[in-house]
Amino acid sequence: MRKKLNNTCGFQLDYSYLDLPTAFYTKIKPTEVKSPTMVILNEQLANSLGLDFSDITLMEQAKLFSGNIMPAGVEPFAQAYTGH
Repeated sequence: MRKKLNNTCGFQLDYSYLDLPTAFYTKIKPTEVKSPTMVILNEQLANSLGLDFSDITLMEQAKLFSGNIMPAGVEPFAQAYTGH
């Protein structure tokens, strides 16, 4: 089972897409990345979005952004997209 962070890091995700028929999405976990590393974090952008990664380590940040761990309460899914 994929590890969850104990905090949300400020993510406020909307799951209203999951109210659509299941033809529009698939609930699926991200494929794990082997040995992810953080290269850079745009802290100014994170702050402007209300995100705070100060309580997690750089390794946890790398795992978070690679999809290897999820913030508390996250329900991953892939959206069906047909373009315009």
